[in-house]
Amino acid sequence: NSERRKFLKIINKKNKKFLLIKKINGLQIKSWKPLSENYVYIIKVYRHYKKHFLDKNIKFIHGDLTLDNIIFNSKKTTIIDWEFYSPNCKYIGLDLAYFFLSSISIPYAASKKLEKKDVMLFKNLWLILFKENINKKILNNPFNFFQKHIMNNNKLREAYKISKKKFFPFTLDKKFENKVLKIINEL
Repeated sequence: NSERRKFLKIINKKNKKFLLIKKINGLQIKSWKPLSENYVYIIKVYRHYKKHFLDKNIKFIHGDLTLDNIIFNSKKTTIIDWEFYSPNCKYIGLDLAYFFLSSISIPYAASKKLEKKDVMLFKNLWLILFKENINKKILNNPFNFFQKHIMNNNKLREAYKISKKKFFPFTLDKKFENKVLKIINEL
């Protein structure tokens, strides 16, 4: 993908491969901060994703898109850490749904709090997904969808076996999942 090629170059010399990575100056936002603090950055990512991926019906996925995998500067938004890249996803917008879900889930996992203002902002984000016609299988029960998706994808499943904490959909308690599902069902 062109976004990856801008920053990566693979060099083969004497049967050895080297990966050159262009330095990206910018700010990395803490994914564990409340949604209300990160909302402006989440909207920036949405606009970037819509422009470069969603509107073009691109079929590949990042695999674990969260704020931890994004660098912001005054001119652009850059998605990094494509270790779980997958070329043939049948669900357009999967990464965006995972990203939006992470925006409320990761802060909850860190603080065990769910503030009303964060719930309202999450509703706004999830409504964006409905407007973008993201697959209903993802939207109606995202935790179940992402758990199955991760376990059915060889690369993601192997990463999950190595580090269960890598994928937030497996780390949350059922009480929180049920709260989020209730929020989604009210939309």
